[in-house]
Amino acid sequence: MTSLEAPTAMSLHRARFPQASIEVGPVIEPDPRAPVKTDFGPPLWSYHGTEAAATVPPPSPQALELVHDIAKGIWADPLVAYDQAAGFGALDSADFLGLLAHMPPPLESSWVAIGRKHPLYWQRFAQTWVCVGILHHRPDEPWPQSARRTLLLRLLFGPEDWTVEAAAFALCVSAWRFPAQRAEIAKAIGQRYLHAAKAVGRRPTQLHDPLSRVLLICPGMDPKLARQARKAVAEQREAAGAADVERRKDSLLRGWKRRKDG
Repeated sequence: MTSLEAPTAMSLHRARFPQASIEVGPVIEPDPRAPVKTDFGPPLWSYHGTEAAATVPPPSPQALELVHDIAKGIWADPLVAYDQAAGFGALDSADFLGLLAHMPPPLESSWVAIGRKHPLYWQRFAQTWVCVGILHHRPDEPWPQSARRTLLLRLLFGPEDWTVEAAAFALCVSAWRFPAQRAEIAKAIGQRYLHAAKAVGRRPTQLHDPLSRVLLICPGMDPKLARQARKAVAEQREAAGAADVERRKDSLLRGWKRRKDG
């Protein structure tokens, strides 16, 4: 591999193909393995060289049953997702983190069928459900001192991973649901976005685009950051389109040469 993939993706790949051997090229700054900060707890993943390992144990059977029961369909809008994720409130912190780091495969036949074409899609989808579910963890605790706030910020500022964007989305949902939280949440998502944006143009990153999209729907966001994110997404889309055109040209040229030589 020319660059590191998200640790969630790599852990799921190892689980599916335990005999596979993967070599990763040089790690380019900003180092995706390093958490942005650990003020809210240790990261979900630790690294030994380029090998990521979960820092938390697997979830309980109750947690596995809940995630399969709740993470089924697509929500109509984020606030509907908030209501539908209420069942996760029965879990403790260890189960939330265990699910995120050790997400099981899907059980429903429809998701299994989707997985044949888009492997690991359900796991990424379910991680988002779990993070929205964290918003129902110890709901009586005031937000500034709450375990749910600490858990989501711990994930948001962790190493570059799918769980970062999932936590950002859940925080955004909370900002929509509870206006008093908007200023703090917008600031936190903005800080994480600026760190992710440092990688653009330096190394491959799968975090910048989804984090940009969360930032753009987050209420109370700094307009300057929103303009920066919107511009970066447009530039990436334009570059991807140009690269696709070049690939198509190369493919047509190779086909023409084969026909000519034949």
